[in-house]
Amino acid sequence: MNVMEEVSPIQIDDDNEEGRQSGHAKKSTSSKLGVRRKRESIKQTKCEAKMIVKLVNNKWEVTYFIPEHNHPMVVKPSLSKYLRSHKGIPADEKAFLKCLHDCNLETGRMMTVMSSFYGAEAFVPYAPKDITNLRTSFRSENKEWDMSETVSYFVEIKEKDPGFYSNFSFDEENRVENIFWVDSVARKAYTEAYHDCVSFDTTFMTNHFNMPFAPFTGINRHGQTFMLGCDFLRDEKEESFKWLFREFLKAMHGKQPSNIITDQDWAMRLAISAIFPETSHRNCHWHIIKKANKKLGAFLGRNPGLALEFNECIDESMTVEEFEAKWAEMVLKWGLAGHETFTWLKKFAHTWVPCYFRHHFFPFMQSTQRSEGFNAVVKRYINPHNSIKHFVKQYEKIQEKMLGREGHADFRTDELEVEPWSPFPIEKHALAIYTRDIYHRFRLEFELIGRYNVQLAGRNMYLLIPNNQTCYPYGGRSYMVNANGGSDNYNCDCCKYERDGLLCCHVLKVFTHIGVDAIPERYILHRWTQQALETVVQPSFPAKDDVMPEESRKQLWFANLSTKFVNVAKIGSKSEQYEAIARRHIREMITEFAQLDKVKKKKNTTSTSKNSKSNQDSISAHMAKQTTTSGPTLIAPVAPATNVENATPVPKKCRTVSSSPTLAIPTTVASTRSSD
Repeated sequence: MNVMEEVSPIQIDDDNEEGRQSGHAKKSTSSKLGVRRKRESIKQTKCEAKMIVKLVNNKWEVTYFIPEHNHPMVVKPSLSKYLRSHKGIPADEKAFLKCLHDCNLETGRMMTVMSSFYGAEAFVPYAPKDITNLRTSFRSENKEWDMSETVSYFVEIKEKDPGFYSNFSFDEENRVENIFWVDSVARKAYTEAYHDCVSFDTTFMTNHFNMPFAPFTGINRHGQTFMLGCDFLRDEKEESFKWLFREFLKAMHGKQPSNIITDQDWAMRLAISAIFPETSHRNCHWHIIKKANKKLGAFLGRNPGLALEFNECIDESMTVEEFEAKWAEMVLKWGLAGHETFTWLKKFAHTWVPCYFRHHFFPFMQSTQRSEGFNAVVKRYINPHNSIKHFVKQYEKIQEKMLGREGHADFRTDELEVEPWSPFPIEKHALAIYTRDIYHRFRLEFELIGRYNVQLAGRNMYLLIPNNQTCYPYGGRSYMVNANGGSDNYNCDCCKYERDGLLCCHVLKVFTHIGVDAIPERYILHRWTQQALETVVQPSFPAKDDVMPEESRKQLWFANLSTKFVNVAKIGSKSEQYEAIARRHIREMITEFAQLDKVKKKKNTTSTSKNSKSNQDSISAHMAKQTTTSGPTLIAPVAPATNVENATPVPKKCRTVSSSPTLAIPTTVASTRSSD
């Protein structure tokens, strides 16, 4: 019988993993469209073929057998996996697939991995749909207890990492609203060096509770992204943000971030101004321009040249006064006085235009690209349908990955050498004091000194004029450098040092012009050196002699052996002689495995008998001691344990099977005779 069932059109394709993940969101749409799928049923032919086996004397015997079928058999052996009787995934492969699932591999990629083990997808004894069903079972395990298990897991982490911090907030019905956690490594790094610039973003939804994921990210001494805490929020309202920022302050010992960059959210802005009053708050330049382009696309298309002038006004204005003048000129030229979008952009220009933050430390960024880059990493590790506990575990893996990248950068700085670009002593000084990645950023800046000519413009004043039409990223304008050598005070109009913590090419050009061979101490930002942290940031979990767990090692052996046996099978199928050699060695391996199992079983039996004998000796000694202290006691001898195999057979009708031998304990009969 054909059964009609309403399903999402996305679910028809088994390989469309993203479609399945978003299928629940499109279910109502598909129902309105009336999309249906025909359910297929197995053909019923009432085949009489059967086989009955019976256990006789511990051996299985065939007692009834009908070999004839009334239907054609499956032609290809590779199609037998689609039969209901042949479906199933072995336990070892389930464990391996669970490992791949935890690494957030899609079903198609998991099937590709298993195909490489079996040699081809046709030889894999199960279909992609079976892996999809298995992954669904993984996701549904204890989902209703997700929050309680997450709390328990935080307690476990706290025992391993005493500096770990976490907290929850609950609503009136005692349901979890917000979650925040941060490890000791991030807390230590933030309080010592990385509190000067923080990126915060809530644009990523990552769990089946639809709670926004909001990571705090910073920049380490190598210029790499560094996690400073994670949280889930029930909503993006002001009270939720206030709770989160208070918890962040508690975890970071009350130290507010010096500068913070976020996306444009007014509830977030109000919460930051209330909880972080000393923090300079900046909105993401990229997000605002992207939204403006959506609204202004047609208008800019009808006014060629306006987009170029708009970008020049935003990106190349060095001061607020210059920006105001250029904006007024642009509005007057293009008649934008009554335009709603341009009026809105100008009204909130102080929250996102770069010239308003030229004296604030936002190194190498004007947007929340750090958080968005971290979100891209999260997508590779985490599936939105997985539990929060699974997310926390994956967070630990991401943190370990970032610490590994930091360790590699430390090794490059301390142990590897690099050839300087020029013979100038100031570049060699930068190579000696900065971390390797920061030195390369300094080097890129230092290579631009040849793009400018120096002219003396007054006492301790130098004018840097580009000798080409333009010099990226500074454009075609000239810059003034104030060089007060007596007080080691060097200032440039571009304000790169205030923004990035590195001297600009204009100041470096003046250094080579007046003979400064070392970077002045006041212009060496401590956070860009190897000594930025008092101690090396390492995970605080205790070291283990055996890093890989036993179960993981078995899974690795299984994967490696599967690949090798597939290669052996390919060679063994060349001819009949090759196949005979392969079968002979397989038989020898099976025999050796059986002998090894017997040896292990014999050792276990010997150790068990020794333990029971020592227990009997201790019991006898204890009873003898009681006899000498409490007077004569008559004790019945202890009967040996009854062996099930040597016991008298039970009648067939009432025969029972025991999983383990039963120890018969005789009753002790004692009588005490009076001394009288």
